[in-house]
Amino acid sequence: MPLTHEQISERGAAAKTLLGNDTFNAVLNEMLAHGYGQWLATNEREIREREEMHAKIRAIQAIRDELRQRVDAATKQTADLARREQRKKEI
Repeated sequence: MPLTHEQISERGAAAKTLLGNDTFNAVLNEMLAHGYGQWLATNEREIREREEMHAKIRAIQAIRDELRQRVDAATKQTADLARREQRKKEI
C-alpha cells in the first residue's frame, strides 16, 4: 500500500530531525570509525571477520542513506504539491 502524502511528510520530518541531531550523528560516526578500525586491524586471511565488519559498515551507511531518501521524498512531494496548488490558482 503506497504511503499517503501525510505519511511521507511525517517520515521526512522525522528523518530530517534525526539527521540534524548531533548525538545521533556522533553515534553513527563513532560506529563507522570503530568498524573501519576493526576492519583495518584484520589481515586478508581473516575473511569472515572482514566480511562481517564490511557488512556492519554498509548497514550503518544504509541507515543514513535511507533517512536522506526520506527527506528528499518529502521535499519533492512538498514542491510538487506547491506546484499543483499554483496551477489551480492560475486556472
